Amino acid sequence: MRSKIILFLLIAIVLNLSMISAEITISQTKSVYSIGDTLDVSISTSASPPGQLDVSLICDSATRLIFSNYFTSPDNKVDLKRPLLKSFLKDMKGDCRIEATLESEFSITPTFQIADNIETIVSANPNVINPGEGITVKGTAIKANQENLEGFAEFSIDRIGLQFKKSVKMGRFEVNFSFPENTKAGVYQMALKVYDKSGEDIGNHDEKTIELRVKQKPTKIDVMVDKQNVMPGESLNLKPFIYDQTGEEIQGDIKLEVKDTLGSLYFSKTLRTGEPLNVYFLENATAGEYTIKISSLGLESSRLFYIEELEKARFEVLGDTLTVTNIGNVPYTKQIQIAIGSSTETKDIDLQVGKIKKFRLLAPEGNYLVSITDGTESAKMENIGLTGGAIGVQDINDSLNLFTRYPIVWLFLLIVFGLFIVMIAGRTRNKNSYGYSTEKPVIKEVPLKPLKKSDEEEKGFTVIKEGREAKIAEHSLVIDGKKEESAVLNLKIKNSGVMKNTIAKENVGKAAEMINKHKGSLYQSGDSIVGIFTPSMTKTFKNDLTAVKVASEIAASLNEHNRKFKEKIDFGIGINSGDIAVKFEGGKLKFTALGNTLNTAKRIAESARNDVLLSKSTNSRVSNEVKTDKSGEYYSIKRIVDREQHKNFLDNFLKRNS
Repeated sequence: MRSKIILFLLIAIVLNLSMISAEITISQTKSVYSIGDTLDVSISTSASPPGQLDVSLICDSATRLIFSNYFTSPDNKVDLKRPLLKSFLKDMKGDCRIEATLESEFSITPTFQIADNIETIVSANPNVINPGEGITVKGTAIKANQENLEGFAEFSIDRIGLQFKKSVKMGRFEVNFSFPENTKAGVYQMALKVYDKSGEDIGNHDEKTIELRVKQKPTKIDVMVDKQNVMPGESLNLKPFIYDQTGEEIQGDIKLEVKDTLGSLYFSKTLRTGEPLNVYFLENATAGEYTIKISSLGLESSRLFYIEELEKARFEVLGDTLTVTNIGNVPYTKQIQIAIGSSTETKDIDLQVGKIKKFRLLAPEGNYLVSITDGTESAKMENIGLTGGAIGVQDINDSLNLFTRYPIVWLFLLIVFGLFIVMIAGRTRNKNSYGYSTEKPVIKEVPLKPLKKSDEEEKGFTVIKEGREAKIAEHSLVIDGKKEESAVLNLKIKNSGVMKNTIAKENVGKAAEMINKHKGSLYQSGDSIVGIFTPSMTKTFKNDLTAVKVASEIAASLNEHNRKFKEKIDFGIGINSGDIAVKFEGGKLKFTALGNTLNTAKRIAESARNDVLLSKSTNSRVSNEVKTDKSGEYYSIKRIVDREQHKNFLDNFLKRNS
């Protein structure tokens, strides 16, 4: 029994010695490897017989052979250096081990990590900005092995097509940029991709999203009005607006001031964006050019409008006194007709603004119908009690002035009149009775004859008539329309009295027809005919060139008239380009001129002398087709290049020679 135990122990010792001699040793690995790192390990065996040594990388369920060779010496040692490239690893990453196998023996390392992630920290300063302002985006990038990244950072904002690519050095990156000036307000997502290269492939990588907010930037301030010309005693309706970089409304407080022709403040108020305002102008408001000035958020703008001349008087009768008051805004120089019963008398009135003139109404004692008219304004008062001799109208002011200027004459007349009264009294002293009539005067209403207007009053004319073919424009406050870049042609007739001449009126009417023929809409203001060329009507965006061509035709036609006829037409044509708010309603083009689009065309027409002048904005838009000369602050037409004619010539030439 004892011998068996000894034999068993000897066999166990032999077997144990055999296992020890076949031991495989693998050097220590790092705990974490990033893509692109080198796997550097040593494998050795002790006293093992020659055999096949295989070394594999195992990550989860995937295995990749990294060494295979036949050992011939028991002292063999293998140093392995394997770059962990994407082309080798494919999708292998995560928890990994190295396994070495020699014949039937093997050894496995502790678990380590292979990772392709990057820890990226990024910030934007500022992250809420105005368009056009600079932004700095910077950050750090650390690989999973805690080493700084050497690679690239790509930035993109798809909504506005922005893309940048910057190098990442020593784990740091930075980019500076700005949003375009016309970027719409809102939230924008900036995509960030940080990576390095593993051969030709992307190795370690990370992606982030940065949220940037673009604010509304006030870029324009404007005020919309319902008309350019205001009669005293009427109101001007307006609305102020603030617009951002894309034409969207911005809410805010707007300071609004209205100044008269002398620059004196007429009205002021603070409004919100889009808040309507009604400004009333008294009947004696000074005539001329007024200015609306608006300011908000560092922006200022102004536009012009006109207070028309109003020649108007008020007629009042108190007792036997007629008072004529100039309640208009220009001197009142008219002839008035005063009817007392069946008798009529006329008086020439010349009153400065706000002044009055008084008359005493005379008639035999009784009640009368008194009517006063100047052909425009009328007043009628019944049962006016009057006394005196013959029916008449006496200038009170003139009577007073005569008395103060000639007191001695009046004293002499009073003495003579007193003596006359004494003589009459002596002759009638012995009479026993007195007779008198008790019949009351009959109050009779007499139709008044209209007064003949002077040439100065015969201002204004009408050549635009609505009809089936006419395209009529109406100046009103358009709130819900659309904004269009348009061209405005203003034809001003400076001697409107010539319009009494039939031929002159017909030729000016032809000018209006020319505007309609080229799809322009017509609007008449006083002695000006305005043609408005908008894309909605003309179906083209070359409205500036169309307006120039039409204006040239009109000028040629009117100058031809002046060569043929004695009655000359004094005119001027101005063209300006700008934004107009438009909409169609009731078959009409309703419009609101934005800024000074309409007024500028009017001022240019006033400067033109039987020719056509262009504004700076119009000149710049038609410079390729129209050759001009500088004329003061405006531009006169030198030559219009007919490119269509040239095109037709070339087309025909090519056809003939093809």
